[in-house]
Amino acid sequence: MRAIANILIIIFILIKESVFFSLIGLLYSKKRDRAAYNIKLRNFGKALCNCLPKMGPAFVKLGQFISTRHDLVNHIICDELEHLQDKAPTVSFSKVKKILIQELSTTYDSIEIDQTPIAAASIAQVHRGRIIINGIQQEVAIKILRPNIKKKFVENIDMMMSIASFINRFINSAKKLRLEEVVGVIAETAKSELDMRIEAAAADKLRYNCKGREGIYIPKVFWDYITRSVLVMEWIDGNKINNLDTDQSKDIARKLAYNFFHQAYVDGFFHADIHPGNILVDKHNRIVLLDFGMFSYLPENDRVFVAEIIYAFIKKDYEKVSDLHFKAGYVPLEGSMYQRHMFALACRSIAGPIFGKSTAEISVSKLLRRLFEVASEFDMHTQPQLLLLQKNLMLLEGVLNLLDPGINMWLLVEPWFTEWATKNLNFISKLSRKYSQVVSNLEILEKKIRDNK
Repeated sequence: MRAIANILIIIFILIKESVFFSLIGLLYSKKRDRAAYNIKLRNFGKALCNCLPKMGPAFVKLGQFISTRHDLVNHIICDELEHLQDKAPTVSFSKVKKILIQELSTTYDSIEIDQTPIAAASIAQVHRGRIIINGIQQEVAIKILRPNIKKKFVENIDMMMSIASFINRFINSAKKLRLEEVVGVIAETAKSELDMRIEAAAADKLRYNCKGREGIYIPKVFWDYITRSVLVMEWIDGNKINNLDTDQSKDIARKLAYNFFHQAYVDGFFHADIHPGNILVDKHNRIVLLDFGMFSYLPENDRVFVAEIIYAFIKKDYEKVSDLHFKAGYVPLEGSMYQRHMFALACRSIAGPIFGKSTAEISVSKLLRRLFEVASEFDMHTQPQLLLLQKNLMLLEGVLNLLDPGINMWLLVEPWFTEWATKNLNFISKLSRKYSQVVSNLEILEKKIRDNK
């Protein structure tokens, strides 16, 4: 009964926001009139963007997640969902004050906070404030979770899981979408955004990793003021990236690309929401990253996998691309040699239109996007960490093009990437990784033997 009630609530919202009418118009349109069909696809995407925030914070995350799944959803709808703004009406200051008093019972009196928020999203809002550190006043950004947001998010997840289960039960073709798995991924990745202590830890880890690195700065976390619902960080004055002059923009583009690839491929831990709103440039011409609720680990195996894939594509070794997918287990190992050859041909079909162009026109994010689309047709299992990497490569290319319209991300980082690959893809490095993996497995086995005694 609860599942049916949840579905009825969603249906009511979808009807009220005209999503159903847009969908019906789309389903009954003629695909051979491509221009008219694309307009209806775009209208449906826009209707979803308007609807999802009204359904709840988890549905906003669902829309943002779907926007990365060009393999499952038409790219025009994905393009519209990429514009989904995680915004919401502000919470009254009286409620914010109540949360601060409850959470910061011993340190609340040492905080000054501006009553008007500078940003408000579906999960939290941010105020400017001041604290006293060692007798010196420090400007800070104070991020506060919205009241009862965790309860609302859990209710959203339960509702989405009920709907996913209902759809899987009655629509066999929907099983390929793995809707319940998608909902599970959203619930897992939202844990950091619903606990300011985790977000503070992510910011602190990025700050440690980036310390001393050229051209990037991560604001300091003030741990005495961190609770489950409150995050207090150093306030940084800076310019938005669309307010820079031409020479400065090109310099920032270079630094941003280098630092992202360093985070992803050297540290294996990266900021997973690189969009213009989360980037400032301070008076020292450093990139300042903001909002650390979304982050991702990229294990060494995945780093090497993506690097080898890109290199194999560049060398036009499509059998190698196919072999890597099957050996890594991303595509089921029981695939026949015929399937492997078919996958290699599919990879060639991806690369043809891309590598037929000059090197300056190659888009790495589009290459990976098309690869994941094709891999899904061969029953590739969902890889959340690779989807986040793909999403951020797309975001990064967009930001770089905003900074310097003539830029090409691959040409910019190719020397850095080549040096990294030389060190990490040679025989000795592979042998070292195998040795480390064997040692790790032996340690796990030893622990299991001890536990069973």
